[in-house]
Amino acid sequence: MNKAVQDYLSKNIIAELGLENVPPKRMEEILLAFGEIIQGRINIRVLDELSETDKDEFDKLLGSETKPETLDAFLKSKIPDLDNLVGQVIADTKQELVEKAKILGA
Repeated sequence: MNKAVQDYLSKNIIAELGLENVPPKRMEEILLAFGEIIQGRINIRVLDELSETDKDEFDKLLGSETKPETLDAFLKSKIPDLDNLVGQVIADTKQELVEKAKILGA
């Protein structure tokens, strides 16, 4: 993982966006929205990395009562650099959110 990605992963997006004084209920909503955005982007990147056969197998796992650990192990077996991929998506998304907030004057 490169230095820029590590920097963005270690930065507190709440502080960067100036949201430290947001009421707790609203903060919960904001963090949930951030999480959904990031999860969606991770899902897209993961699916881009899988072959059609692996996508079918993954879909079957999702359709059953598969434990999260089993899903994680499956993905790591198919995408050896999964942790870096996830880190990159998170860092890119955080950077994008901060840049958009600056443009909007937040």
